[in-house]
Amino acid sequence: SGPSESFRWLLVDSTDNSGDPKTGHGSLKELPFADEALVLIPTADVRLIHTKIPMISGKKLDAILPMLTEPFLLDQRMPLRYQLLPPYPGSKGIERTIAITSDTWMNWLEDQLAILPVRVLTLIPDCFLLNDPSENELHQEFLIAEQSERQILSSREGNDWGAGWIENCDTRAELAIQYPDAEIRTFDWAWLLLRAQEWLSKKMPVNLILTKPSKRKDKSNSDKPTIR
Repeated sequence: SGPSESFRWLLVDSTDNSGDPKTGHGSLKELPFADEALVLIPTADVRLIHTKIPMISGKKLDAILPMLTEPFLLDQRMPLRYQLLPPYPGSKGIERTIAITSDTWMNWLEDQLAILPVRVLTLIPDCFLLNDPSENELHQEFLIAEQSERQILSSREGNDWGAGWIENCDTRAELAIQYPDAEIRTFDWAWLLLRAQEWLSKKMPVNLILTKPSKRKDKSNSDKPTIR
């Protein structure tokens, strides 16, 4: 099956305290109406750069985002989408996170998400559901998602930034040696649901899709991300 058939989803009915959440794996076309949707994109598909930002705003700031991120990127030739995340509560105003994604991938993803019958749609990197290592009482966490023979890894490094990468072998043993106090998590709704509900309850203003996507004509199936 192709990428459009590879979404994993969980549906919670907040009015039914006795029923179990419904889960599925495949296309989004059969999902029923939901008031709100939280969509996780693998952090490997998002570059999160935490850096100092000049005290300007608006179009002037948007225009220099590629220049500010250039030292951190190996290749800026492909069409990229730059988004400055809102200031994290309690952080310094000049220290911000810039999210960089492939414009081609995001256009494809917006086409897929446009069919969701939801009122509110939020898209975040999956590392944001891991423990925030800046909170000293919490252990660092790694998320490992299996895809064919590959592992897609995510880690949270700060309030609103983290890192993601792909390995072609099992990395659990190596991570346990390098980070003996860290907790290695796999993609499991049992804990992801609780973290997602906690994120939504905080009403964080982060959203990699600023406006609800509208359905466009189907485009080429090339260069699609590993989305769940």
